[in-house]
Amino acid sequence: MRELLFRAFMRLFFPDLVKEMELEGEFKIDAADPVASLEDADYMRIEDNGADVTIFAFSSIDVLYAGHSRYHLMGVIKRLGRRFGGANFVFLRDCQRLGFHLHPDGSPGGLEFYEEVVKTAMKDLGAAHNVAIGSSFGGSVAHHMAYRCAMQQVITFSALFDTRSYLTFMCFLKTVFNLRQLVREPRGYIEIILVTCSTSWIYNVLKRKVGAENVVAPLAEYRALKTKPAITLFYGQYAPPDAKQAMLMQDFPDVKLAPVPTGRHNSPGFLYGERKLGKVIADEISDALAGGAEGPA
Repeated sequence: MRELLFRAFMRLFFPDLVKEMELEGEFKIDAADPVASLEDADYMRIEDNGADVTIFAFSSIDVLYAGHSRYHLMGVIKRLGRRFGGANFVFLRDCQRLGFHLHPDGSPGGLEFYEEVVKTAMKDLGAAHNVAIGSSFGGSVAHHMAYRCAMQQVITFSALFDTRSYLTFMCFLKTVFNLRQLVREPRGYIEIILVTCSTSWIYNVLKRKVGAENVVAPLAEYRALKTKPAITLFYGQYAPPDAKQAMLMQDFPDVKLAPVPTGRHNSPGFLYGERKLGKVIADEISDALAGGAEGPA
């Protein structure tokens, strides 16, 4: 029954995701069992093109639907690499669906594990310009990894900086009674409610498994950096929790805020539908390269 309800809900509100998931044979609820072993965990894919730019894509809360970076991101960033002489690609999957906080096999120490994986990939690929890309919770982890691994650039979509924007009762009421958004963009309204519920569940699980003090805190980490990477934050302009998240970074001169004219949490999905996703990502990387962006030493 649970899976039938899930399928019906997804077909009604997220037909594009359903189409992609069906193509990949993943339109189902994955079992709660953790990945059996590290060898079986498809947690990373690397494409070494000998380029001087490497793009690291972190999967997101979208793994509730399947398990890899969504929004056709793989194809999009492979095509956009042509804009600046090609790129290497590293796709990282959150096997346990908890923001990379657990090891692929379900054991503790996930953030430390993925940090070492990313650092090793950076060293092996040897690119001068490394870019972290992610959305939602994957955006938070993209910031965390970029800061920890001294990347040169971060591009995120509706990244989560402060869970209170989703978890406080007042914020929840504002989301539920945002009737103007329900009329203007029903899909965005439903997405924000879905993400609000997902964030609450994920945060409670993380508190139990790793402790609240060990959950990524990109805002505090950013403030502590001596040398900061180039950052672009895309967010749904009419999605109150997402806009509130972005405003937390508005006073930092190295951060570019890029509102997207939608109330959807899935801002990259919106941009993809407008045939703009690849262009906006490529533009940001090209601008950073032209400006000689340098990451932390």
